[in-house]
Amino acid sequence: MVELSGDEVKRFFENQFITRAKDRKFDKKIIIIENPYDKSAASYAKSKKKILESFNIPYEIESLPEVYDNEYLLKKIIRFNEDLSVTGIFLPMPLGKNIDQRLIIDSIDPSKDIEGITSASLGKIMIGDETIVPPTAMSIISILEFYKIPIESANTVIINRSLIIGKPLIFLLLKRNATVTICHTKTKEIEKHIKEADIVISGVGRAHFFDNKELKRDGTLIDASINFENGKMIGDFCPQNLNQELYNNFKYTPVPGGVGVVTNIMLIRNILNAFEL
Repeated sequence: MVELSGDEVKRFFENQFITRAKDRKFDKKIIIIENPYDKSAASYAKSKKKILESFNIPYEIESLPEVYDNEYLLKKIIRFNEDLSVTGIFLPMPLGKNIDQRLIIDSIDPSKDIEGITSASLGKIMIGDETIVPPTAMSIISILEFYKIPIESANTVIINRSLIIGKPLIFLLLKRNATVTICHTKTKEIEKHIKEADIVISGVGRAHFFDNKELKRDGTLIDASINFENGKMIGDFCPQNLNQELYNNFKYTPVPGGVGVVTNIMLIRNILNAFEL
């Protein structure tokens, strides 16, 4: 089997983006709305700070109180939308259970949506505009193209229908002339779709999902999931469970070290594009 390392892809684009950022004067800032009381959201914000600092992109932290509602968050976002010194806004993902996620996301000025998650940004992807794309979806496309995996005419199965992976990928792949099938929890005979796929993109979020499922022997599997088993991070696909001889030409992304490694650098792509709008 052939491992498609995310580290190589990251280095390739990192060098490109360093060159783009080197002579640029960042005269505006990124706002990171942080929820320090939610471990997952705090971890999300921490990863964003780290990548921004590595490119010397100015940012400002706006911490939320322990309890907040839609109105409180909307007021914050409207203020940053109107602030000419702000070029991008990060939300504290995941948002609280009592928060209307779509209302809050779509309150962000599309020109400041550096994660590509507003309805306006997703609509642009549908018509072929890839200026701002959800970083996970763009990282998957970047891995396929970096390793020269044929996309045109490829029978491509996406097992995910989220706004940051499955749905934007439909249009990114269609633009590249792939034949796209999207699967989900209600898909019947999912094994049949997987077996016939040249490319499988998995965002199921279930360890060992592909155990006992037949994959195309010269196919490619992009694993965009993070699961934990006995304290160890793993994806949906476990390469050790495939017959190494039969699947000698099979290609896959590891977890960790695959899609996740590339995702943050694709966020920098969005930010640099936003500064140039």
